[in-house]
Amino acid sequence: MSFKIYRRVFLRLVGISATYVGVAQMYTYWHIKKGHQNVYKSRWFDELSPEEREKVTDSRANILETLQKLYEMKDLPEKRDIFVQDAILEDPRMTMVGRQEILKCFSLLPVVFTAITTQKFEVQHLPQEIRIFQERMLSFKSPKLTVDRSGTLVVKLIQTSEGEKIVSISDEWDNRPIIGPKNAMFFGYGSYFLRRVSTIYMLTICPYTKTGDILLDSIVSTKNLFFNDNTSNTEDQQLLETPKPKRV
Repeated sequence: MSFKIYRRVFLRLVGISATYVGVAQMYTYWHIKKGHQNVYKSRWFDELSPEEREKVTDSRANILETLQKLYEMKDLPEKRDIFVQDAILEDPRMTMVGRQEILKCFSLLPVVFTAITTQKFEVQHLPQEIRIFQERMLSFKSPKLTVDRSGTLVVKLIQTSEGEKIVSISDEWDNRPIIGPKNAMFFGYGSYFLRRVSTIYMLTICPYTKTGDILLDSIVSTKNLFFNDNTSNTEDQQLLETPKPKRV
């Protein structure tokens, strides 16, 4: 008798949990399409002196260039250590926790995309924060289609002995905030759970690149593993044509 009771309670708990996760997933999809959009404004950078503005832009140039090239699957000339060890990167579909997961996910972009082209890259500087207003054209491998995506990268920074480094990145598609426990108490936990499951699936089920382990110590694009040798010159030309970061 007790076994049947425990079994019935267990099945109900599983059913309730599955229903909650399913509803949270539907709410997340609705929020991506119809949720409220953030409006970002700041006069902090404009109120600085010309010397202070130049100092801020020069100190963050490495971070901005590295992020742009990582999202475009471009090669970097040398090691770029821009993340702290416990950094977090979130978008509406995935949540990467730790520098290791972030770099591995970047290394897997060529598995999904043939190209990612930056069409807009405008920067707004704040104390310990960078906001990047961007538009990207995503060319998928399968199915073969092209998607235009706009939004804002909210990059939180921390000052270290080696300069500023990234603590967190929130990739807000269409300027809609990422759903989580802090801004959506009821469905936030379910949305976060789904993003973590999606991330872990990608990191464990999807094929790793041959340089996956190297990426833990050195940020290097793996596009050469997925493009034919005769396209390398074209890729180098595209790198030179990449729009320069602009200030808002």
